Amino acid sequence: MIELPQSPETEAAVIAAWFSQEKFAAAWRPTPTLFAGVTNRVLVEAMAELSLATRDQVSLAAVLATRGSLERVGGTQGVFRAINLAPSVGDPWPHVERLTRYAAL
Repeated sequence: MIELPQSPETEAAVIAAWFSQEKFAAAWRPTPTLFAGVTNRVLVEAMAELSLATRDQVSLAAVLATRGSLERVGGTQGVFRAINLAPSVGDPWPHVERLTRYAAL
């Protein structure tokens, strides 16, 4: 079995950027198929249900709870970590490009 390349740090940076950067959030729609990490994919699937106006930690946790997947991401603490403790990036677009290349493999 061939294992696809993963970059947990890159995935985490894109997730956090979507919550913290207005311009990026307006331009990029969460795309679960780009994320190889199971937890990150679950987060991004829920993020895809949020609007720009509801792009916050509480709303994400509510979507995950409704879907029955809040515990799969580590509960509300997992949501907090994903949004607030991820590596910071200035420009998230190179990270999106890297995830896109990985997903194409």
